[in-house]
Amino acid sequence: MAEQYAKGTGWFARFVAEVDEALKAPKGRGRLVRPRYPRKIAGVCSGLAEYYDWNVTWVRVVALILMLPSCWTIALLYAAAWILIPEGDYALTDTAGSTRT
Repeated sequence: MAEQYAKGTGWFARFVAEVDEALKAPKGRGRLVRPRYPRKIAGVCSGLAEYYDWNVTWVRVVALILMLPSCWTIALLYAAAWILIPEGDYALTDTAGSTRT
């Protein structure tokens, strides 16, 4: 569908083509995992933030804000995601292996 709009020259055609291109694949890693760093509890918020290229602090704040009025439904979803989302591979940091002087 976007191909037919991409051939146009109007602003709407360009907009549709850009949105279609942006929605083809997430900008993050390409695979939803719970990274080992930076995690606070289980890495669910960090994994979602990396996958969708969001700020991890905002994901954590929104999850915390939604947890209270939802009668802890968000906490149950978090626990389910903790079980269902695979854990990420070990990754070395930039300072791994360096010696301190």
